[in-house]
Amino acid sequence: MPGTLDAERIREATRGSLFAVSGLYRVRSDGDLQYGGVRPDGGWDAHGYFPRWLWMLLDGRPVRRRLWKRRWLLPEEGRTCHSRPPDDAPLLRSCTLIVVLKLWALLDGTSGLHTSPEVLPELEGHVSPRTASRWLRRVLPRALELQQAVRRAVIERCEPRPIERLFPAGLSPPRGLVCRRW
Repeated sequence: MPGTLDAERIREATRGSLFAVSGLYRVRSDGDLQYGGVRPDGGWDAHGYFPRWLWMLLDGRPVRRRLWKRRWLLPEEGRTCHSRPPDDAPLLRSCTLIVVLKLWALLDGTSGLHTSPEVLPELEGHVSPRTASRWLRRVLPRALELQQAVRRAVIERCEPRPIERLFPAGLSPPRGLVCRRW
């Protein structure tokens, strides 16, 4: 049903992007965020950081933050690459949480693309409806994969050990592991 969750419950669940809740980022002395990343395999050396501006949620409100991402250098070839944080989608100026909330409003609304109410009122006017429809077009080819990832995350969060509840007395060991006593 459209609009089944109220804005206050959504605001509490989406209080902040990963920078606010995960501890993945270090806050620099100037207030910018820094992502250390993970060294790629194969002899890559740390080669400084480079900035990127990204819209993120802080206390349910979009804020524009500068994010410094780790760059890596492969000395033998002179190539570089960088570590991308989990909430920094390629070619987008908003974090993935904002993208999900905008797409949720687009898909949950019953009044059309341009008049759908926002999931969070603070996101009103953050991006144009046309941009949200472009995001939807980009995500559609991977919709089933994303649906399964969200499903697994919800199951893990709600029921971390569901198999034990299905069989409270336990299961018999597999036939290949049963020892025969003569």
